[in-house]
Amino acid sequence: MQAEKIIGAVFSAIAIITLGIFIARTEFSFQLQAWFEHFAINVPEPKAIADWYVEHVGLTIVRQQAEDPFMTFLADESGRVLCELNHRSEQAMMNFGSQHALTFHFAMESTNAEADKARLIEAGATLF
Repeated sequence: MQAEKIIGAVFSAIAIITLGIFIARTEFSFQLQAWFEHFAINVPEPKAIADWYVEHVGLTIVRQQAEDPFMTFLADESGRVLCELNHRSEQAMMNFGSQHALTFHFAMESTNAEADKARLIEAGATLF
């Protein structure tokens, strides 16, 4: 399945940024605080990829469209939305498999990194 080939690349290709951003404009004497909400990525099979993350990483689907563009929002165990997967065929899709994982990647915390690494590789993830 196309999704299995993409899973490893997407696993290495989605960047999660969970820190807040503080913007200060002292010249106008105001401050604005903003926090990361989510990022979106155009992928060939958003449902299959989302299902893989649900099954193997423990993310949850908090909202999913059944029709084009199939927007699917994934959240971590806290319920915070991390990313949106969608499929917009008229737009360019990155070829994650052709890029080094440090270019764009998805990072999760683990209490047992070696065991999780082996389990995720068994499930189709790839390492760089």
